[in-house]
Amino acid sequence: GGWVCKENGQDIDMPRIATMVRSQQPGLLIVDRTIHGPYENYRTPERTIPEHRLDYPWESCIPLSDDWGWVPRPRWKSARQIINMLIEVVGKGGNLMLGIGPTADGLIEPEAEQRLREIGLWLKKNGRAIYGTTPLPLMEEPEGAFTVSKDGRRYALFTLPEGETLPKTLSWKGLLPQPNATMRLVSTGQKLRWEIQDGCITVTLPQKLPDEPLAIEF
Repeated sequence: GGWVCKENGQDIDMPRIATMVRSQQPGLLIVDRTIHGPYENYRTPERTIPEHRLDYPWESCIPLSDDWGWVPRPRWKSARQIINMLIEVVGKGGNLMLGIGPTADGLIEPEAEQRLREIGLWLKKNGRAIYGTTPLPLMEEPEGAFTVSKDGRRYALFTLPEGETLPKTLSWKGLLPQPNATMRLVSTGQKLRWEIQDGCITVTLPQKLPDEPLAIEF
């Protein structure tokens, strides 16, 4: 509503609309788009991910291609790009809304379906580090994110840029496990060797892992 008012000089009387709809449906969510009014429940940065964490609910709205609707010869984002985006969004406390433009017949194109299946397979293996978690405070890392589940399990998620392969080890500072903690690869449950030196933890990865973003539980 705010977007219409601000961009076109119109006044749709947002206070009246918000009062009316919430009297009928108190649980209704209102998104005031780019104009941050008093009636919105969350904000929707479009095509972008905030640089830092935000202190209010938010959702990045990003299309799978470069466009929201169907276009001929779209330029698709890869599954790895989307997974990397998801890790960054979750690590900053947000939600990712991924837009897929169907054909005029309402069909999802094979290229989009392939990417969605790849993303789904990754989430099937690593989803517990994503779903139902919250970001750990003061732990924004450029190559990944840190989350915690409701039962206190901690996760380190690492992105992997397009075209790169996994390193032999992963390291981070600031969030260290207890001396007797167990490190496991979320995707397989495999135990990992790790050590702490000078306030930095280094985790050794197993050989022959697929080159994709990964999650570690500790």
